[in-house]
Amino acid sequence: MNFIEYWDEELEEMNKNKRGSPFEFPQSFIEYTAFLKIVFNLPILWSPTPYRQLQGVLRKLSPYITGLKS
Repeated sequence: MNFIEYWDEELEEMNKNKRGSPFEFPQSFIEYTAFLKIVFNLPILWSPTPYRQLQGVLRKLSPYITGLKS
């Protein structure tokens, strides 16, 4: 979970010379959440994972992932 270790540095780089509102989440975190979405959306579950459910999973994981910003 390198996205936690480099959260601030990645955001700073992403927002450098950016116009408009700054990004709030680094690209690597977005990719991690996409990975979770895919993992929890396996055909064996028979139904797609709603994004609210993904949000709940991330909320439940946050106390166990040191440095994760909510």
